[in-house]
Amino acid sequence: MPAYSRIADHRELIIYFRGNLLSQSEWLSAFSEKMVEYPLYAKAKVNKYFWDQFRHFHYRFSSILGEIEKEGFDDISTVTFVGHGMGAVYATFVAHEFHQFKKTPHISLQLFTYGQPRIGNRHFARALDEATDIFARVTYKNDIVVNLPIPKNKNYLHPMMEYWIESDNCDCDNNNYLLDNTIVYRCHGKLRYYLDGFFPDTFLDESEECAQAQRPLQFSLNNGPYFGITMGVLSGIPPWMK
Repeated sequence: MPAYSRIADHRELIIYFRGNLLSQSEWLSAFSEKMVEYPLYAKAKVNKYFWDQFRHFHYRFSSILGEIEKEGFDDISTVTFVGHGMGAVYATFVAHEFHQFKKTPHISLQLFTYGQPRIGNRHFARALDEATDIFARVTYKNDIVVNLPIPKNKNYLHPMMEYWIESDNCDCDNNNYLLDNTIVYRCHGKLRYYLDGFFPDTFLDESEECAQAQRPLQFSLNNGPYFGITMGVLSGIPPWMK
């Protein structure tokens, strides 16, 4: 569940969400759920299991935000949400709510997710891209969770920016990020055109060259390590993202 830290020197508030320990059967059950309407944005839909779980724990998220609001935002210029796995799902929903209801327009909103599954459709993904000032979705090697639910099944789509960890033990020199002997690829999707009713529109598809290009032969939950950290509780943000 969520916790938070105030970084006084940087005028930053970091709210982080630990990933739930879901079994293989629980993940597969979640991915088989239908999509439901997401109330904050027109035409946005999200996975029913993820939305139900978020609403079930919503009082905990609200209490954390309530504590923070009592302390005030006068000394805060940036609010950063961080999460892994199901924690990434919760962090995404809370970031959406914070963007919609924040009373302090001067605050910059950042979201960093690790091993995040697909949560909703392209309208939800676009709303997330527009709501955050900085967003990074970090994926690890052939982690199958980040490729589920299958997008063509129910029109799922990740938000546009992906950072893919290809190897955590390399001796390399390339144009991508290299941090603590880890190769990190910055992955861009292609611009796609579609008809929204009778009106043409565009969206950025997911990159087909990074995590989506991996084809695990079996269901395996890969929790890293991400920059030397095997995920459970995430306590920091890699410096190359700052």
